Amino acid sequence: MDKQKYTSSFDYDKWIHDELPRYMKIRVSGEVVQVKDSEDKGTVIQIVSNELGSGYGEPITVFIPNGYLSRVIVEGDKLDLYGKTYGVKQYSSGDSVVMRPFMIAYFYERDK
Repeated sequence: MDKQKYTSSFDYDKWIHDELPRYMKIRVSGEVVQVKDSEDKGTVIQIVSNELGSGYGEPITVFIPNGYLSRVIVEGDKLDLYGKTYGVKQYSSGDSVVMRPFMIAYFYERDK
């Protein structure tokens, strides 16, 4: 995999408003705050971005297909994730709807 083809320069505000191009190759760094198994044969994690600039401290939802899970991910892990943008994901939380930028990651590295 050529990591140089994945950009870490993106506008979080455009992403959360679903204005980023779909399938854009992207690299996101952040800390895992939630890990859930998905019914779609993978794992869904919530991260908080630690990228300086646009989106610092903001939440992002990431789906990692089972075939791309190389090791266990737990809350508190700091990861660099490589994948593609897929717009936004909506969740119900009580009486409100929460929207998060959404990506599918096909490769990740844990910061040590």
